[in-house]
Amino acid sequence: GVFLLILAMNEPPAEKEENGEQRAVAFDVAPPPPPPQPKPKAKPKPRKQKRSAKAKAATPQIQTALDGFSFDLPAFESGDVVGDSLGMLGDDLTNKDVVMTENSVDAPPRPLSGNRPPAYPRSAAKMGITGTVTLKLLVTAGGEVKNIRVLTSSPPGVFDEAALNAVRRWMFSPATYQGQPVSMIATLPIVFEQG
Repeated sequence: GVFLLILAMNEPPAEKEENGEQRAVAFDVAPPPPPPQPKPKAKPKPRKQKRSAKAKAATPQIQTALDGFSFDLPAFESGDVVGDSLGMLGDDLTNKDVVMTENSVDAPPRPLSGNRPPAYPRSAAKMGITGTVTLKLLVTAGGEVKNIRVLTSSPPGVFDEAALNAVRRWMFSPATYQGQPVSMIATLPIVFEQG
């Protein structure tokens, strides 16, 4: 019985005739309207940075990703937050404690003339191999070499040890900033050629 009831419910209704005419229902199907287009966003106007009226001596400063943004906090709007923070490091901070880069010093470090050149590896000399090793190192304010590592070498691994062993013992005239010796991160290419 339930099965027959389901079939009866799913059967389309019979169309009735009135006065001998059939009734019909018609639908006009139109395509849906296109979705609304998003309005283009207006570009924000760049903010003008406030400049301090005081002229100060050039001091190397670390730039941050927040440079140029305003948080509407009056204590930080002076534009000299980094300069004011140097006092927090202590009064005994000197240029010898600062590690600089090649772009921020007045004069880069120079190898002293008494430094011994790297020994040419015998296996490379026998095979006639030449190459270059580029080192990254810290030259201290005292002219010593620290934190040395190989950046690139061509051919890889052939001249690395010879370059590292020689440059570890080298001395430099240190980089200078405002007439004072400073530590500096430097890159140093060492060329190996038979001559």
